[in-house]
Amino acid sequence: MKLVCLGDSFTVGPMVDPGRRWTSLLQEQTSADILNRGISGDTTSGMLCRLLPDCVGERPDRALLIGGANDLICCGSTDIVKNNFMAMIHQLFHHGIKPVIATPIPCVPEMISPLWQPVCDFRRLNEQLASLNEWSKGFSEAFLCNRLDLFAPMMQRLADPGDLQTGRSLYLDGLHLSEAGHAEIAAIMLPQLERILR
Repeated sequence: MKLVCLGDSFTVGPMVDPGRRWTSLLQEQTSADILNRGISGDTTSGMLCRLLPDCVGERPDRALLIGGANDLICCGSTDIVKNNFMAMIHQLFHHGIKPVIATPIPCVPEMISPLWQPVCDFRRLNEQLASLNEWSKGFSEAFLCNRLDLFAPMMQRLADPGDLQTGRSLYLDGLHLSEAGHAEIAAIMLPQLERILR
């Protein structure tokens, strides 16, 4: 079973040892051959543009699509993200590849550098990501594709907005995961992914 993970920095895992990224951890814990095809800063439009060379060209059995945060950080709308997911899953179906979708994890606004604050309202970003997560439930059911829920479990871990201890252990900077964060995501994904890969 070959699985291509197409996404942005969440998938790449910048500033974390390659062997400790969630894609590597899941490869160790499953029978799947997992390929990391993330690009830091990518949007869902970028993912759509490189779907053929980076994903279809690898001839995987399944493709995991995780993206959308950068679209919203750069003032894009949730509609753009939805449109791009629609296009990607139908192209995957056309090529005989089973899509799996997931929406990005929440950010921790209090940890994000002041230099980034003028770029985006990060509290609103979490609201938009929550909306996308809800939309993905109906979308995946309507188009018969599998879905991984990463947003809700991570929000539960960050439930107390006044407690940055959990956030600081799981995130490097409020946006990107630490090594502990990658381990947490792998633990969240594993049971969901095992059901899909059966």
